[in-house]
Amino acid sequence: MRDLASFQGELARAIRDPDYNPAGFGAAGLSVYRNTVAKGLVDVLRANIPSVERIVGEDWFSACAQLFIRDHEPECPVLAAYGAAFPDFLRTFEPATQVPYLADVAQVDSLWTQSHFAPDEPPMDPAPLRAMDQDRLLGLSLPLHASTRIAWFDAPVATLWRLNRPPAPLPGRGGFSIDWRPEGIALCRPHGEVVAIPLSASQFAFLDACRAGRCFGEAVSAGPEGDTDGIGPETLGELFAASLFAVPPPTLSGRPVQ
Repeated sequence: MRDLASFQGELARAIRDPDYNPAGFGAAGLSVYRNTVAKGLVDVLRANIPSVERIVGEDWFSACAQLFIRDHEPECPVLAAYGAAFPDFLRTFEPATQVPYLADVAQVDSLWTQSHFAPDEPPMDPAPLRAMDQDRLLGLSLPLHASTRIAWFDAPVATLWRLNRPPAPLPGRGGFSIDWRPEGIALCRPHGEVVAIPLSASQFAFLDACRAGRCFGEAVSAGPEGDTDGIGPETLGELFAASLFAVPPPTLSGRPVQ
């Protein structure tokens, strides 16, 4: 007689694989289980990647999601994180090539989820930086906040995501106009709610350098090719105002930067 664990394992595999049924489970009952599980995962994906469905419509999204869930089982019981592989799936899904920015919009949805479930920690207060001498400031490394996620795209993906992420209203009869150019985005949850911040090329380069552990002096000059001035005080201030940074570790003097 099989133990409970073996029975549950065989049932789970039979639900996932229509060709596997060594235990003789009833075909009709298995069909109900399979349909229930499939619908549940599609609904989870719909909730976790909502901007994509807004763009392609319910029928297209449901058909695509059905194909995705066949080869992508949940990796943990927390279904709020399910769908992290969906952007990469869309990049290889031939029908999605008709909407070349679709996978990138899905990536921003996934980054939003990562930011939402990131560990809590206090954001950095930038005030002490103004009192630092120049050499100390330029040598300081500024860690990104635990919830900060950044990305750069060759299309206006940040705008497309913002227009299609519920509860953003659907466009009216006149639609909307988009300036088709590269865009960056930062997502952060310093105060309990995820906020999205548009990024210029120099702002993204600065944050990307900070993410890589480079010091402030190097990050300031890490602008895109052709940008010899680096990031300016005003655009740098926008990043600090958005609370994208964590409290740096203690300095060499032993006094932490609050």
